[in-house]
Amino acid sequence: MNRKPLILTLIVVLMGLSLAAFLWLPGWAAVTAAEPSPRTGHTLTPLGDYVYLFGGWVETTALAAAANAPRAPLGIPANDLSRFDGDEKQWRLLQCENPPAARFLHSAAVSGGWLWVFFGVDASYNLLDDIWSYNPGTNTWTQQPSTGDVPLPRAMAAAASLDGYR
Repeated sequence: MNRKPLILTLIVVLMGLSLAAFLWLPGWAAVTAAEPSPRTGHTLTPLGDYVYLFGGWVETTALAAAANAPRAPLGIPANDLSRFDGDEKQWRLLQCENPPAARFLHSAAVSGGWLWVFFGVDASYNLLDDIWSYNPGTNTWTQQPSTGDVPLPRAMAAAASLDGYR
């Protein structure tokens, strides 16, 4: 699978940009499937042949319109998981068992073929210190125990993984 067009396509889709009106680059393709709702503070993590989008702050249009004020959009944190297939140019909302609590400004990485989500901020603006793993083979989430010197709860932490390392 050629990763370069996938990443460029995702940038266009996730940023809500419509570059096609200005310039059409060879190798770019429009995504016509229903995509996840606009959001911020989410994670977008490549795993296998897919890219997974989890959580984030989802604007609630009705609340924002009712506020009728030029300030940050009102919304709610989400705990949905969507998968993007770059070959098919298609999003799919995954119906998972036992998902983590809704959150935004969390971190995510891949290890051992699983997606790991940790930390973040919940709907009451509390910092979270939990760790969750998503198994794409069984489409299930599992909360992982934390022992030893557990880091303090946090948000906006960076996460990375290296191919071939666990």
